[in-house]
Amino acid sequence: MIKIDSGNSRALYNLGRYYEADFNDYNDSYIRETEDVKFSQEKYAEEDFKKAGRLLRRAIECDSLNYDAYLHLGLLYEADGKPEKGIPYLNRLAELSPNDKDAHLYLGLLYYETSHVEEAYREYQKALILMNEEERQDFVYNSVKELLEPVLGKKFKHLSRLQIKQVINYFWKYSDPLYLTNYNERLVEHYSRLAYADLKFGIKDKKKPGWKTDRGEMMLRYGWPEKRIKYRPLIKGDGGGVISVKTDVWYYDNFTLGFTDRFMSGNYVFNEPYDGKHYTSQFAGATDFYVNYLRKAEYTAYKPKFDGPVFKIPFKIVQFKNRQEGNYDFTDVYIDYGMNANDSLHKDICVPYEWGLFFFDLNLNPVHRGRGIASRINKANIIDLPGEKDLYTNSKMMTLWPDSGEFAFEIIRKKDKGVSSNHFLFNVRKFSTAKPDISNLMLAYNIIENDTLPAPVKRGEYSIFPNPESIFYPGLPMYVYYEIYNLPADGKGISSFSQSITITRKETHSGFANTINSFMNIFGMGRKKNQITITSDYKSKNRNPRMYFQLDMNKYRPGEYELAIRIKDNISGDIVESKTEFQWK
Repeated sequence: MIKIDSGNSRALYNLGRYYEADFNDYNDSYIRETEDVKFSQEKYAEEDFKKAGRLLRRAIECDSLNYDAYLHLGLLYEADGKPEKGIPYLNRLAELSPNDKDAHLYLGLLYYETSHVEEAYREYQKALILMNEEERQDFVYNSVKELLEPVLGKKFKHLSRLQIKQVINYFWKYSDPLYLTNYNERLVEHYSRLAYADLKFGIKDKKKPGWKTDRGEMMLRYGWPEKRIKYRPLIKGDGGGVISVKTDVWYYDNFTLGFTDRFMSGNYVFNEPYDGKHYTSQFAGATDFYVNYLRKAEYTAYKPKFDGPVFKIPFKIVQFKNRQEGNYDFTDVYIDYGMNANDSLHKDICVPYEWGLFFFDLNLNPVHRGRGIASRINKANIIDLPGEKDLYTNSKMMTLWPDSGEFAFEIIRKKDKGVSSNHFLFNVRKFSTAKPDISNLMLAYNIIENDTLPAPVKRGEYSIFPNPESIFYPGLPMYVYYEIYNLPADGKGISSFSQSITITRKETHSGFANTINSFMNIFGMGRKKNQITITSDYKSKNRNPRMYFQLDMNKYRPGEYELAIRIKDNISGDIVESKTEFQWK
């Protein structure tokens, strides 16, 4: 047909589809001669890719409204691992057919694969609106029900539809890795896995969507494998030999899965041992048996993907009793954190950035939501680290009722959309309102008695500059701040207490050194515990004193240390203690 009419867009498209199908079949595939010898089929895949791309582009040149050519050209680049090249074609497709859900669905998939998570979310929302009721239920309900069923086991069968929806909603809340955005990145990942499974693994003859196949279920649960190898079918022996069937092997971080297409129908199923007389798999292992265990042991896996790179920040949480009138039962929770003042990518200061501080109860109901944008830095907040990058330090605080829940501290850099997301279970301390108590210890590189000075932490008349890394060295002073509560007073209104400061070096001996040291201790010749204790007595009219001191470590060896402060009330005899760790370089 093309020879008769070189501008026949439909014929060009159809021939391009033949080469696209061949490319998908041979891409990442091998012929396996022996256990250790395999031959890549990439050469043939590359040839098919070039022919398919050329024909599909030609089909568009001849008919700029050829919907199918735009769609498959975009998907061809996705299959080749270059989704960024497919996005313009699917964008054009969405312009031509704004009411076609597939255009938005697969555009969302390509956006996601290029880490444009927000754009992917928007396209998926458009696709969901355009889906029929059955398709929409698969995306928002049925597929999630399939994912979560192993978690509750037999109980799941007795839940009503409303109860299952409540479980699903809780799962999405629990799994959201970044509260600062207006969308749930884990949900976007789910949609992407679902779209990929339906695109790659669906069986049209049986009208079976991809996520309901064996490969689709594993994609839904564990996402894209780290590595994937497809083995071509092979007949060994003369005449009626043994057929080594098509085999698809997926490699994840801590397990490997095998799938076989025994009947050459495109329906890959979990690998199972064959008798070897007529058919044999090219993967050793009973995947069907292993997956039954895997569903219960690790029902899903997810590594968050964001619009920008992931970076880590040092942080430390310190808790004090709230002293405001009427709030004595509440707790002030500070998170001290640090960021590289010189960014490795852009070689400028780390601001501006958006920050978020959140706390949820165990039912994931919001208790505290704090957020803001940092656009300037105080030079007094920068620690000049020798031989390292400067560290910009800051602190955020929230006042909470003592409870257990989820703590979240997040940062998004404006320059490159880099993300630091820190989520964990946390217990808010309940301080005593009657007996003596002591706060956490806050380590700082400067404390000034000035209540008007801008500082990350303000406690009464003290301006505190915390060191979230808890690393100190000659030239960087080490201060310790803490608070004592509810000291009883004598008849003259005076409190009396003793303070003991103990510094202990944490030894890091080899196994042999530990053994020798223990042996010598038998004879009284071993090294004594490497610690020092300083005790002081205090009297004060203040029953809730704020305390701080500077610690001189210049005569100590470099290493890891534990600092313990023990307070003994001389009137009641009660003893309270607080500990922290730091590093001296």
